[in-house]
Amino acid sequence: MQAPPPARPTTTTEPPQQGLFVREGAFCHPEGALGLSPRGEPLVCRKDSNRGDRLRWQRV
Repeated sequence: MQAPPPARPTTTTEPPQQGLFVREGAFCHPEGALGLSPRGEPLVCRKDSNRGDRLRWQRV
């Protein structure tokens, strides 16, 4: 008879994923997606009225 496998820890030392690094003003998809600028500023994918309502990364 074999012993049961060791239990896996329920915690991790890795930090949670904060988001995707993206460039402000770049094309994005889908609308409402969240990302981070390389400087750590939060960005959201939404329509840009200055660019014909195309989806672009914009500051929150």
